[in-house]
Amino acid sequence: MALYYLLTERIVYTILFFGIAYAFKRQAVFVFPFLLLWVLTKRVPLHYLLLFPMPFLLSLIPSILAGKDPGSALLVYINQDYEFVNRLSINAATFYNFLPSTITIFIFLK
Repeated sequence: MALYYLLTERIVYTILFFGIAYAFKRQAVFVFPFLLLWVLTKRVPLHYLLLFPMPFLLSLIPSILAGKDPGSALLVYINQDYEFVNRLSINAATFYNFLPSTITIFIFLK
């Protein structure tokens, strides 16, 4: 929906749907540079970008009401980075899981 509204030049809906996409999946950030480029080339006011985090923040309300710590809920994507031991494969069933973590880090750094 965000890409549809981006093509139809409805900037408010575009930014809100990008925020909803980010609330569901962190990989939505990879599409954000296209939105930023569109905003900069069309000379849309940059204060519209403040709408981006609103859907994410609204999606945190149910978990906070259920008893989750607000700081932990806000940092959910950052905390996921430390959840996986093997960052190269993120614990997926691949060949890299058979390598020791020191070798994996060495391969990742090269």
